[in-house]
Amino acid sequence: MNEAFLRLRTQLERTNLPPVDKWKPTQFGDIDIQICADGKWMHENREIKRTGIAKLFSTVLVHEEGEYYLKTPGEKLRISVEDAPFIVVDYETRGSGNDQMVIVQTNFDECVYIDSNNRIFMAPFCNEIRPYVHIRSGLNAAIARSVYYRLANELVEMNGDELVLWSCGTRFVLGSM
Repeated sequence: MNEAFLRLRTQLERTNLPPVDKWKPTQFGDIDIQICADGKWMHENREIKRTGIAKLFSTVLVHEEGEYYLKTPGEKLRISVEDAPFIVVDYETRGSGNDQMVIVQTNFDECVYIDSNNRIFMAPFCNEIRPYVHIRSGLNAAIARSVYYRLANELVEMNGDELVLWSCGTRFVLGSM
């Protein structure tokens, strides 16, 4: 079994994300944290170099009412996100055709199957159309350009002009010829 599939199985067996949807904080505010389009986390215009800190923050990140927040049981602090809060840095496939399963891995080692709940889609950013994957609870990941170029090998031509990715029995149209 491939490494990403093993990681996903382990991740799914032990849900380690805090129950942010159940928390009802009473304090609200803003904090000078920005997630850049390249996935870097910044605090007061300085990069957070300790990946573990950014990874911890990512577990309490929520997207509510069009804004991004770090949410704890007591506080909900708005942050700035330039594009998407996560970056897809790798993927693996199993099977082929309609039976293919595609699993993606984010810059914080979170893995999800591309499926009807975690859809891959194209959206505009900075005057170009970019690919994204829904990761969880309204949080998306931009697919790194190098990963997208590799992923293009998995696309199949359908109906004469559509470029389609199949994953977990779901068909995703990602472009046309």
